[in-house]
Amino acid sequence: VEKTRVLIGQVMGEVARQIERVGFLFGQASYLLRRILPDLRGNRLVVRLLVEQEKLVRDLWGESLEELLAAVSGGNAGYGLCAAAEAYYGGQWYSDALRLYKRALRCDNRCQEALIRSAQITALFERDHGHAGH
Repeated sequence: VEKTRVLIGQVMGEVARQIERVGFLFGQASYLLRRILPDLRGNRLVVRLLVEQEKLVRDLWGESLEELLAAVSGGNAGYGLCAAAEAYYGGQWYSDALRLYKRALRCDNRCQEALIRSAQITALFERDHGHAGH
C-alpha cells in the first residue's frame, strides 16, 4: 500500500511538472507571436484572422482587438481594421468589409481609406438593393 502511495505521489508530481511546462510553452508561444505581429500587420489575411478570432485575442493577450492592433500598428488600430476590411472587400464580402471600415472609423474618424470604402460599399448596396445595410 505504501509503495502505491509513493508511486501515485511521484506520478502526480510528474503530471504537475508537465502541466507547468505546457503552461510555460504556451506563454512563450504567445510572447513570440506577439513579437512578430508588427511584422505581419500589413498582411491582410493575418489581420483578418485576428478579427475572426477576436475572442481568442482577448483570451491570449488579455486585451481587445483594437488594443492589440493599436499596439502593433503604432497606436492606430484603424490601420489594422482597414487591412482586414480590405481582405473582405477583395473577396467581395461587402457587409463584413463595411462593418470593419465603420469600426475603423470609430478608432480614427479621419481614416481616408475607411471613409472612401464605406461610401463606395454603401453606394453599392443602395444601387443593388435599394437601401444600405444589405
